[in-house]
Amino acid sequence: MAIWAAASVLALIAGVAWLSYIGNGMAEGDILGLPGREKDIAIFGAKATHALVVALVAEELAVGAIIWDIVRFDTPTWRRLAIASITAAVATALTFAAVRGM
Repeated sequence: MAIWAAASVLALIAGVAWLSYIGNGMAEGDILGLPGREKDIAIFGAKATHALVVALVAEELAVGAIIWDIVRFDTPTWRRLAIASITAAVATALTFAAVRGM
C-alpha cells in the first residue's frame, strides 16, 4: 500500500513538473527575439530544463513502482525490474512525445 502512496506522490510531482516545463517554455518563446532579454531567456530555459528533468525522473519512478507492484511476486527480481524499467521508459517517452507535440 505504501508503494502506491509513494507512486501517487511521484505522479503528482511529475504532473506539476510537466506544467512547469510547458509554462517556462511558453514564457521563453514569448520573449525570444526581444532586445535586452537574453538573461531572462536563459533563466526561463534553465528552469524549463530543470522541470523537464524532474518530470522525467518522477514519472519514470512512479510508473516503475506501480509496475513493480503489479507484476507477480513469484517472478524473479531481475525480470520484475526489467519489466518495470522498460514499461516506465516507454510510458515516459510517450508522455514526452505528447507534451512536445510530436
